[in-house]
Amino acid sequence: MSEPSKFYMWGERGLIATFFADLHTAQNPEAWGEFLNAIAIDAPNFPRKAETVVSVIEPDFANKGFGHPDAVLRVGTGNAPCVVTMEAKRTHFAKACKPRTLRGSRGYNSSLNGQLELDYVLALALERFHLDSTQLVEPEWVAKTPYERERRGRRRYLKNPIVLREVVTRFAGLPFKNYFFLGLTTDPSNPFRVASNTQLFPEIFHPDFGPEDCWPKMAHKFGWLNYAALETVIRKLQERQILRSDSLFLESLAMNRDNMEFQAPSSEATIAPGEEGASSLEHQTSKRRGTSMIYAPAINARSFVHFSWRGESCALRDYSKGSSVQPPSNRGYPTSTVRSLIKQEHGISKKEPPVADSAYWYAKTIRLNAHFLH
Repeated sequence: MSEPSKFYMWGERGLIATFFADLHTAQNPEAWGEFLNAIAIDAPNFPRKAETVVSVIEPDFANKGFGHPDAVLRVGTGNAPCVVTMEAKRTHFAKACKPRTLRGSRGYNSSLNGQLELDYVLALALERFHLDSTQLVEPEWVAKTPYERERRGRRRYLKNPIVLREVVTRFAGLPFKNYFFLGLTTDPSNPFRVASNTQLFPEIFHPDFGPEDCWPKMAHKFGWLNYAALETVIRKLQERQILRSDSLFLESLAMNRDNMEFQAPSSEATIAPGEEGASSLEHQTSKRRGTSMIYAPAINARSFVHFSWRGESCALRDYSKGSSVQPPSNRGYPTSTVRSLIKQEHGISKKEPPVADSAYWYAKTIRLNAHFLH
């Protein structure tokens, strides 16, 4: 029998396109709420629900203008709408960015921090744009900042009348406070909260804050999430039957997964007993294989389960059903997705019995459940 027809999209832009296609196909505001609530961002006015969303994938704001964001969204909330500009990378933050000292060098504007800086200036230009304008152009004061190193006396602008009419007008004219910026990477936790990434953060300027970098004052406008979070959103929508059709994103993600780059392993340290969700996430990339007992209520709300993994392949076993029952192994989740759902994690010693010893693992599971869940 021949293989059935399939549709996939490749690379980060393909993954972005299929993800938002899934959300639009759902035709349900709850789908957008799941996505917006998955984003790690500190802005108090960032929308967590939406009545309507307009998405444009990879709009062309011109090479001499503001580049090609992976997606721009206008989120209608019933009050003032917001605009979210999104940049995606198939690698981790530190690999996707370039140090600020390389500003003006070849490839800087293709790095994640360089793209987020262009998105920031794009928002400044969109705020000033009027329907009768013949170009989208950045403010004059930008020439007095370090951005000048790569502009060399030329302001960034866009004059294409079709793009101005069909794309720019959909996102222009809002107060600057209503523009937000989003990075998508393979990091296990928010890279904007990692001190060692400081020299890779976007360098941000605004006339209200003088000539110095005002990233600390603007960082709340920059959000982050990873592909595991996107996958969790889609799987939740499927479980709740909000997404009724087959997911284009999940099919494409499965094909792209081996082409993603995670942080290199740093150690073989085991997870300490009692270590909980946020800490366990840090081990996602520091350990390529291992076992632990986890509580992930989105997977099993009733019990701890046995979690074994090797790279992105993993198995989950629920021993709570009896001391003589050999549970089937659930292999339906990639490791990164399980990691994103863990609330508690407890290490397993190499001296403990193999998975075939159901009586031992049943007793251990019951003890963990009694101590932590009841």
